[in-house]
Amino acid sequence: MVMAYAGGHVSGAHYNPAATLAELLRRRIGVGGAVVYWVAQVADFVGGAAAFLALNPGDRAPQEKPAAREHSRPESTPA
Repeated sequence: MVMAYAGGHVSGAHYNPAATLAELLRRRIGVGGAVVYWVAQVADFVGGAAAFLALNPGDRAPQEKPAAREHSRPESTPA
């Protein structure tokens, strides 16, 4: 919400595709404007992901989940 108020006057608060779709459905922007915003949003996502991967090198292979441990109950001792 802070971002919408902080930069909304510049971008119209189109920070994600859902906001752009909402503005399109409310007819506050046209189809062409929505497509431009969507292309920019996808390019921003790809650029951000590329920057993250470039700054965080290493093994990116999916890690296997550790095997589940079997919890054994203490055996009751006869009294």
